[in-house]
Amino acid sequence: MKKLLCYLLVCSFIFLIGCGKTETVLQEFIVFEDTGSISRTLAKPQNVLRDGITARVKIVGKSDEEQTHGYPYSLYYIQIIDDYHNGEKSDAKAVYSILFVGTPSQQMYRQPPLEIGREYIILNLMANNPVERTFEASYWFDIAEVDGEEYIYPYFLDCSDFETKIAITDKTENQIYKKGRHDDILTYLKKERVENPTFDYKFKISDFLAEFRGE
Repeated sequence: MKKLLCYLLVCSFIFLIGCGKTETVLQEFIVFEDTGSISRTLAKPQNVLRDGITARVKIVGKSDEEQTHGYPYSLYYIQIIDDYHNGEKSDAKAVYSILFVGTPSQQMYRQPPLEIGREYIILNLMANNPVERTFEASYWFDIAEVDGEEYIYPYFLDCSDFETKIAITDKTENQIYKKGRHDDILTYLKKERVENPTFDYKFKISDFLAEFRGE
């Protein structure tokens, strides 16, 4: 009887562990039409449109709605923490929507899904954008603190020509997909034998903005 009870307890424990596991979210990377591959030449910051503002934003939510405009898009909700310009400041209490290339199951290689609660730097947001108008997709930078200093990391831009760049020497820091943050993607990379891409360079926010604006 005791053996049977122990057996049932063990089975129940294994079942509960199994229930707690999550399925891998990423199913495939987007294949670009111009390259026929998941990779493409990264844009240079100096060639990116500059008719908008650069802002620090916080991801506060995500819609279940997904759209397709040639490629799949997600819809996220953001608050503008700082718009980094000397004119009229954005309303930090307002919640805006923004399009983002890729979905949890079909992502753009080098650009992981945004994380709710996390802050990012984003280029070229329309200044004084009405709350009811959705921001177009743009270029994103991750933000991380290293040794007490805050840096930004370009996901889908080639910033190798910038004088203010700082080469990343730490292997873990350099990897775009991080253990603990992007485990489902790392599982997919290993399964499909795809390389974990790297940032290569990081920047101090003020240094990048000054060079980007040509100051």
